[in-house]
Amino acid sequence: MSGIVDLTGATAIVALITPSIWTPAVVTIQGSPDGVTFYDLHDGTPNTELRFNVFLNSMTMINPNRLRCCQLLKLRSGTAAAPVIQNLACQFGVVVET
Repeated sequence: MSGIVDLTGATAIVALITPSIWTPAVVTIQGSPDGVTFYDLHDGTPNTELRFNVFLNSMTMINPNRLRCCQLLKLRSGTAAAPVIQNLACQFGVVVET
């Protein structure tokens, strides 16, 4: 799980940039309205977390409407039920729309 990504001043996330040292896994998101309580984000289908298929050293485009509900978020390697441990500390890039 990443640290908190503060999106203050942004209107939406439009892409994630995956580092070259990423151990392959989907990325899921926790979002927060207050920076204290974080919730797993779901995609409207029962028991289906919002997930992004990312690839090493690449940029994954995101529909700007997918994460407009979040002012603060955390990125997770894997899912809540099956997190994937990263062997090295990874830093994602987050591309925002302002």
